[in-house]
Amino acid sequence: MDEIERLRQVAYEQWEREGRPEGRAEGHWQLALETMAKHSHANSPRATLRASKLSDLLSEANITVLEKHVLPRYLSERRWYSAKDRDIGQIRLTASPPSIDDIGVMTQVRVGLDGNEEVYSLPLAIIWDDQCAGDATELARKMTLAEIEHLGRTGVVTDAFFVPEFVRALLRNIGAGHSVGAQDGEALDFFTEDAFRLKHRSEEELRWLSAEQSNSSVIIGGHTVLKLMRRLEDGVHPEPEMCRFLTRAGYRNSSPLFAEVIHSDRAERQRTLAVAQGFVPNSGDAWTFAVEKFCEGASPGAADPDRASYASATNAIGTFASVQAMTHAVGLRLGELHSVLANGRGGPAFDQEPASDQDITVWKNAAVVQLNKALEIVSQRGKALTGASLDDESLLRLFSHHRNEIITTIEDSTFRKNGSSKIRIHGDFHLGQVLLSEQDAFIIDFEGEPARPMDERRMKSHPLRDVAGLLRSIAYAAAFHLKERSGQTRSSHESLAAQVQASRSAAENAFLRSYASAAPHGAGLEDTDEGPGLLDLFLDENAAYEVCYEAANRPEWLQIPLHGLMDALTRFPPLKKLGEKRERS
Repeated sequence: MDEIERLRQVAYEQWEREGRPEGRAEGHWQLALETMAKHSHANSPRATLRASKLSDLLSEANITVLEKHVLPRYLSERRWYSAKDRDIGQIRLTASPPSIDDIGVMTQVRVGLDGNEEVYSLPLAIIWDDQCAGDATELARKMTLAEIEHLGRTGVVTDAFFVPEFVRALLRNIGAGHSVGAQDGEALDFFTEDAFRLKHRSEEELRWLSAEQSNSSVIIGGHTVLKLMRRLEDGVHPEPEMCRFLTRAGYRNSSPLFAEVIHSDRAERQRTLAVAQGFVPNSGDAWTFAVEKFCEGASPGAADPDRASYASATNAIGTFASVQAMTHAVGLRLGELHSVLANGRGGPAFDQEPASDQDITVWKNAAVVQLNKALEIVSQRGKALTGASLDDESLLRLFSHHRNEIITTIEDSTFRKNGSSKIRIHGDFHLGQVLLSEQDAFIIDFEGEPARPMDERRMKSHPLRDVAGLLRSIAYAAAFHLKERSGQTRSSHESLAAQVQASRSAAENAFLRSYASAAPHGAGLEDTDEGPGLLDLFLDENAAYEVCYEAANRPEWLQIPLHGLMDALTRFPPLKKLGEKRERS
């Protein structure tokens, strides 16, 4: 078995252990890389740097060692490094970064990739063996980049974000609202909300989150989360921008913004390095709850709880009694979120705008492009992707044989505006972006789809994009719940499948009805009763994206987006016959 096959096997084992959640392939691949790296590098010697103090750390000689011999491997082992499948060209380290109270330096790493460049935040600190020991620095020592020595004194150079004193120093600077300068015109500016100064006290407990993803986070005193942005981009970052707006607008079902740390250079480029937000005590995320509880407590034939009493559909221990009750809460909070965003009052970046004919054309063209990519995969690789784990090969044949008809139908479709508006939206909305707390739902992570450029993530769009994302996530949770209970007799499996489908329909209806009760005028949900509407278009686009994703990462999951794509396409009258053909086959 070669290295790639070993990596794939380890990655799939990681997916299994974590419950194989949607949209997290990058993290699972990185976990596999880290697992393999521990075995291959456990006994490899670390590079040794020489410096007497922090200010001497980034000497020319040390930078050369870090760039040539340390960082290529170190980056490949980090979960937040997003270019693991691309060859690294040149690595350049910031020579004179801003210092935080002489405890750590806010270093940035520039990585050359295929003629492009990505920038990552990697603050550095020194832990001397004769000064720091014990549990307080255990995590930081696990993140060691290199050894360091000076006149017989030894220590390690590590990621400063995991050094308690560095985090406390960063918090002190945030609380003071200072600016920290450096050579070459670089500076850190700390923009602090009043709520942070009221919350923060020195020497509070620090708890780093073990499940690092695209960023790194530490919880302070059970009330604040400090998030270090790892991949850096020029411009206004949508996460603090959205949270600042929602906090000041009084929206209570998201994490309030406490502070933002911005780096600027002499070219006046700005990058958000860190964000402090309120911590939401929670019992977990909505995805995990849905997967575990999909058929429990469901009553598909019952009326959906109304806006005033949805919390009564919970049990005595403070958790939702069913996925239906949970999705009702999510729909209500999403509708309220969109209403706040539609009110504007945040300047041009948040002003509501009417959706124009050109907007409709742009959205339709984007869906067509994504559909073409998905149908190309199905046409060229469908047979190879089927395998034993894909139950319904007729879908592949239908999509392959009717590809031109599908594309032409979408291109020729007319979508009603009906007073639709463009607003700022979440942009990457699914069940994993919702925390459940005290019988309520809290929406988190407003940075948008990380793979998209910053400006694109800040663009206004139709609120039904978020609705489509959540509906697709419900479908995935239902499918995973059923998949986890496979291996039963055929009759038992068919009975369970019918229950899951009924629960899914109830959950979707509860979500849509509660969303409609709180959504702003112009959200366009009323169009779905007459179809096809913009929601159907966005569902098509989402499912087509998922087809591409699953074909590349989890072929055995391909059935889920294929069925979702078919369901959305058959809302278009010229394509209804495809659904009829599927039923006959």
